[in-house]
Amino acid sequence: MRADRTVSRPVGHYGLGLARYYQGEHAEAIPPLETVAAAGSREPTLYFVLAVCYEKTGQYEKAYDAYRSALEAGLSGDERRHAEERRCLPRLPDETTARGGQDDRDARLTAPGRHGRSDVVQRPAT
Repeated sequence: MRADRTVSRPVGHYGLGLARYYQGEHAEAIPPLETVAAAGSREPTLYFVLAVCYEKTGQYEKAYDAYRSALEAGLSGDERRHAEERRCLPRLPDETTARGGQDDRDARLTAPGRHGRSDVVQRPAT
């Protein structure tokens, strides 16, 4: 598929979104993945990947809801445990609505978590 062509099928959007996700282009992965979700997909991995992209771009409220959708759609295995762990964290307001910009949440997303993994979000300091 050429870069200047429009993706017209949900499968194409899903593939494009996954490709961008795996390349670490989380913000760019969101629009095609949202298109597939809006088309009514019940693929649990779609919602999981979308949740991770939202989380990596500081859209925590949307990430929370996408993790819920992934679990409701039947997510399993390690991804299920990851999503359940995220759903247990307190809901954090989106940076764009709560503070109007960046804050230290991005550091928590990439800092090693309690399991020694860099993908585990740290709880906010009290």
